[in-house]
Amino acid sequence: MARSGLVQYRAQGDAVLSRLTVYTVPRSMKDVADAFRSVHAGYLKASDDVDAARGVRDETLADLADRDAALDELLEGLAIQSLGAGFGTRQQPLAKFTRFSVSRLRALAYKNEADEVIALTDKIAKAAAPGELRAAAAACAKQAKSVLAGVAALNKPQYAYATALAKRDTMLQEWTRAYARLKRSASVAWFSEPETYASVFAPPNRIAAPPTRRAKKKPPTE
Repeated sequence: MARSGLVQYRAQGDAVLSRLTVYTVPRSMKDVADAFRSVHAGYLKASDDVDAARGVRDETLADLADRDAALDELLEGLAIQSLGAGFGTRQQPLAKFTRFSVSRLRALAYKNEADEVIALTDKIAKAAAPGELRAAAAACAKQAKSVLAGVAALNKPQYAYATALAKRDTMLQEWTRAYARLKRSASVAWFSEPETYASVFAPPNRIAAPPTRRAKKKPPTE
């Protein structure tokens, strides 16, 4: 569901509960109103938990992206060394060690790229390669392992985020049911006061002032 829609549920619930403090709530709907207040509080907490979990997940993902960017930069240096040592062509400087071009390597998913880099640097380590190339390969291998560690570190926050999302979605279903029950109860309790009902359940961006009751006209005096 779009985030704007979720924000709307929060805003609508907040607005309705705030308006219910202004009006005299009929006894017949007090229990239903209290139940909605409790469910709404649970929904707000679940939504906040999603935001917190997303923040942790995004920070971990950003760290992983930084590790991958560092690996991509090292791969450029490795390609230059490999080409200079005569192990490839300009189009594919790492041809002797991998079927991937540097650009294709960099386009792979995080784990796939790291695994392939470890495999090709292992081949370089076993080849009769000059010292500069072996050193560049060792640096790439070390950074690739850092990327794999970053991928592993993402599992826990990603699971926590998915769990928080599932809980919020469950709470949203409870919220919609509780809100519908509140509206049904209010429509009965305020059957003779449609202005009050409309004011309480108006969208949050509308000013829902209590309806003004007209003063009864005094009978004309003779």
